[in-house]
Amino acid sequence: PGSIGVAERVREAVAEHGFGGTLDRGVTVSLGVAAFDAVTSTVDTLLKDADRRVYMAKALGRNQVIARDRDVEGRESA
Repeated sequence: PGSIGVAERVREAVAEHGFGGTLDRGVTVSLGVAAFDAVTSTVDTLLKDADRRVYMAKALGRNQVIARDRDVEGRESA
């Protein structure tokens, strides 16, 4: 699987894991995936794209993977 599939598996594993103790109310993660392409051609740009997508995932309700800007088209921020 590619990076999106790996990110989804991590997200699902964290959500399903029973951490117990004070974290028993449920732990989730939001992930942003970015890749090198014609626009993203430096490490700095790559990290900024991934970071921006993490914040998009959080703003749109958390516990999700955002891999492309079009993943959020048509959605409203929560």
